[in-house]
Amino acid sequence: MQGWTLTKDIFQILSNIASIVLIGGLFQGIYQVKLLKKDLNDRNRRSAAEKSMEYLAYFEKEIITSTSEYEQKLKEEIKDPADDNHLFNEDFKINPDHLSKEMIADSIVKQRLGIVTILNQLEFYSAVIESRITDEDLLYTPSAMVFCDFVKSNHLWISILRAQGIPYKNLVSLYKKWSKRLEVEKLQLQMLETAHKIKQQGKDYGSLPPIGL
Repeated sequence: MQGWTLTKDIFQILSNIASIVLIGGLFQGIYQVKLLKKDLNDRNRRSAAEKSMEYLAYFEKEIITSTSEYEQKLKEEIKDPADDNHLFNEDFKINPDHLSKEMIADSIVKQRLGIVTILNQLEFYSAVIESRITDEDLLYTPSAMVFCDFVKSNHLWISILRAQGIPYKNLVSLYKKWSKRLEVEKLQLQMLETAHKIKQQGKDYGSLPPIGL
């Protein structure tokens, strides 16, 4: 009986040791998974940053150059462009019947000067960002304003091409997001300026309490 008790105690001790080893192995496994996940996240961020620098270089070398040359030639050829701001909408949809002769004439010149090539470049750039293989924040600051200004100023041609079956899905999607972000940043800056101006007024403009009878 004593031998059985001793054996039972030994098995219990071994079982406890095995449990400790198992728990230790489990924690070690969890730790290794966390390290692996962190390493993967670090690699993904580094890869996204590298891709961002590549496409930012593309934006500056290809798109900035193309748009600058295009806009210069456009100013030389169209001295008094037709006003199409009233036709702008964020969905970039337009009824061709609403185009004036001047707008149609301007559109023909823009086509000849290469507007479609530039819009295709912008669609490619937008697709890269929308696919999330880059760090969008790294690309937003240096390119958002130029991107949105060009898209809005050429909204008519984008709308015309979309009506013809060329959706420019990524370009339109990125424009909507970035234009709203720029507007929010503008409003936030105005709020800070307003708060600063209010603070400068001090506290001596408030009403005085009544003194009574």
